[in-house]
Amino acid sequence: MRTLIAAIAATLAGALVAAGSAQAQTVVSEVAIHEAAREFVRDHLEAVDSSVERYEINIRWQGDVILLGEGDPQIAIRRISTQPFRGPTVLRAEIQLHGETVRVLTLTADTRIYRGVLVTTRTVRRGELFTEEMFDHRERDVTDVKSGYFSRFADLAGLQASRTIGFDRVIATDHAERVPVILRGGEVTLLLETDFMRITTRGKALQDGSVGERVRVKNRDTGKLLRGEVVDAGTVRIDL
Repeated sequence: MRTLIAAIAATLAGALVAAGSAQAQTVVSEVAIHEAAREFVRDHLEAVDSSVERYEINIRWQGDVILLGEGDPQIAIRRISTQPFRGPTVLRAEIQLHGETVRVLTLTADTRIYRGVLVTTRTVRRGELFTEEMFDHRERDVTDVKSGYFSRFADLAGLQASRTIGFDRVIATDHAERVPVILRGGEVTLLLETDFMRITTRGKALQDGSVGERVRVKNRDTGKLLRGEVVDAGTVRIDL
């Protein structure tokens, strides 16, 4: 009899433990986490730059999240840094249940930006003057083009290639430069002027330069090295 009572007591104790461990659970799906993060990034992009033509947002997080307890979970996305949404950006996801944050996740949003830009139809050599037939207008991923890019040929007219550019390449702003009007080693007139005087002398250009650019020059008479602004094809205004 005592053995039977002990067995019944042990069974009841096990049932109570099992009941206590089988608490209600709430599942936050991977899909829901991804969509909350994408919506956060989309809202930011549209608020900051409405000119973005197309973008893709890939969220790096795998797996559902299991919460103890029942309820309607809310997902709040926060920025961890002020880094712009171009390429990988780290986000913080706070999962809340009954108004209380019960899980915190770290996500990565990889945002790719697409625009219609000029791309080369052939290899363009350094120093070549840009012409319209060198380019085509196509949609390209410009996420990693940090220096800027060109969307119309009018902005390239009169400029030349600052380096050799391969076939089917996006034309970035650092690929283009103004055509130099003075060349390294060439003779120039050095101009020094104030409100009260105007002095000119002979000089030698130590680097190429276009109008408005600052270049290094050498005074032919004194041998002194100077800097100044290119005024025209033969003149450099010397700094005081």
